[in-house]
Amino acid sequence: MGYRKLQARRNELDQKQAVYEQFVKVVTGFNSRLGELQKAAGNLERLKKDTAKAVQGLNPGGVKEFEALQKEMIEMCGSIDPKPVSTASAEKFVKDSKANIDREMDAWLDKLAGSYPANIAPGMSFKNYVSKRILSIESGPEKAKNETLEGDAAVFFKVKFMDGASTSLSKADLSPKKGWKFVKL
Repeated sequence: MGYRKLQARRNELDQKQAVYEQFVKVVTGFNSRLGELQKAAGNLERLKKDTAKAVQGLNPGGVKEFEALQKEMIEMCGSIDPKPVSTASAEKFVKDSKANIDREMDAWLDKLAGSYPANIAPGMSFKNYVSKRILSIESGPEKAKNETLEGDAAVFFKVKFMDGASTSLSKADLSPKKGWKFVKL
């Protein structure tokens, strides 16, 4: 359950990012084709109409850089002699936004962090503050097949990381001493 909530939050933030990137992609596509299409007026009119429709269909999400870019693109598409539109501020916002997503996710997880539980059970989530990886307990606990292991080193859990990787980790590997912190979801 915890993994799904983490993944849902990440998907929500990634969808916002995709819209921002789509803005830049639409405008960049328009700019790159504008020079060629100015020679062919019929194609230019179709490009302007298609671009205006595409830009109007995007939701700038209250971001001033994209609201301004959307307004400028709509005006340019209605212009008799359109000129290339600068995407510099939008491209900077996209670059900064990618870093902000990771920071926002970290801050959200930090708010949810709790004291380390006595017992670990499926559905629990943990964040490693050294590697920045997040995992969710899929199943367990299972006793180790290696009889020489004792204590927490002999108790294993199947885990799934946010990046999709799966493995088994011992309870000793999931300890706060190794950088893991419990996240209450």
